[in-house]
Amino acid sequence: MANVAETDTALGVGSGQVRLAAHSPAWAAQFEQERHRIEAALGLFAIDVQHVGSTAVPGLQAKPILDIAIAVATPHASAQAVQRLGAIGYRDLGWRSAQAGHLLERTGPRGRTHCIHLLPLASPHFHDYLLVRDHLRSNLAARAEYQVVKRTLAQQHPQDRRAYTAAKSAEVARLIAQARARSAILAAAGLPFPIGGAPLRAVHH
Repeated sequence: MANVAETDTALGVGSGQVRLAAHSPAWAAQFEQERHRIEAALGLFAIDVQHVGSTAVPGLQAKPILDIAIAVATPHASAQAVQRLGAIGYRDLGWRSAQAGHLLERTGPRGRTHCIHLLPLASPHFHDYLLVRDHLRSNLAARAEYQVVKRTLAQQHPQDRRAYTAAKSAEVARLIAQARARSAILAAAGLPFPIGGAPLRAVHH
């Protein structure tokens, strides 16, 4: 039986569980509220704070957890950011990988509600998060294909988030390749990426 909640969009997923919810416009507003909290806490240590992952893509079902990518300039800034994020309720999960970055989480009564990926601004993976998000926002076919994969894997791994994430990795890699290729083609033609998508927030140096 599919572990997909079509209407329950409240933030929070229990430990190890996979629960997909229909996209909610409230997620964007909740991100903006959290972005203000994060930027107030980090000050100049945060170069850019972006809403990424499936909750940032209208029309795409998602685990109701806000994924947030934060770019920092230096290892010193990263260490300071971890400390300051701890002061506003984030738990330090440590460095995971070059792609995932340094992870932190917030939890509530329903489980994890927010997940931060702390990455160097120079990391190609920080920019991949933005490319994939905007590729999915502006490409209906890619979004529909990704949703089928997510639903299928949610059915297969409703109580094993690690297995769900591992099984999804090949599809994520394919999306990254698609987004990079599309961005390069548009850049060569002098066109913005994405066409018809929401523009990126300006990066403040």
